[in-house]
Amino acid sequence: MSTIIQKDTCYFSHDANAKDDVKCAFLIDEMGPEGYGIFWILVEILRGQKDYKYPIRLVPTIARKYNTTPAKVVDVIQKYNLFEIDTQSFFFSGSLNRRMSFFEQKKQQQIEAGLKSAKVRKEKREQQLLELSESDSTERPSNDPLTIKEKETKLKKNKENKTLSSESGDKREIFKNLQTFKSHFIAVNTNVPFYTKGIGYETTTPFKINESGFIVNLKSSKIISKEEALQIWEYLFNFYQNQKIGA
Repeated sequence: MSTIIQKDTCYFSHDANAKDDVKCAFLIDEMGPEGYGIFWILVEILRGQKDYKYPIRLVPTIARKYNTTPAKVVDVIQKYNLFEIDTQSFFFSGSLNRRMSFFEQKKQQQIEAGLKSAKVRKEKREQQLLELSESDSTERPSNDPLTIKEKETKLKKNKENKTLSSESGDKREIFKNLQTFKSHFIAVNTNVPFYTKGIGYETTTPFKINESGFIVNLKSSKIISKEEALQIWEYLFNFYQNQKIGA
């Protein structure tokens, strides 16, 4: 965050050929590089102000700080049409104001786009959590009729199918979505230990799907949370999707 604030405070667009502008050329002709330097000092000072303007009465302070004279600073402000002075005796640069207006609009668009993107990601993740079956949550009791029925179905399928771990010589199905993969994995891998990598657990931490369809951390012998389950399902889904067909 500090980097962004610093960039916002210091940045403004600067044409590489600004010195060739007629007004700047006239300034350089009369006051030399010193006058041109004073011009950019003033622009940078204005950029640092909230409303991009600065009081004329503080010109002596500027001159003292940057080792020049108040008369030279006033000349740069008033003689070359590079700055304007409002009714309250503040000077400003119309060119800088236009550039900063464009910059602020782009900045606001980026902020809004970032918020929109974050909202989409959040909604997508929430939807994925909702799509996970209740077997990934510890909220449903094990004696729930639906849980019992699912358990019986899974046990039956386990007898009819080989586990994914024994499919090394067969072509793997390319699953269309996480939910389809999850259902298949549970059906053929109940009580088969497996490991994950790079999702917050040690690679030596074994997991398994119990008879009720919960993911169990075998190291702690505890059923993991729904959020942790989503991470593991995404890992397994991506892992099997990336396996070479016929590998």
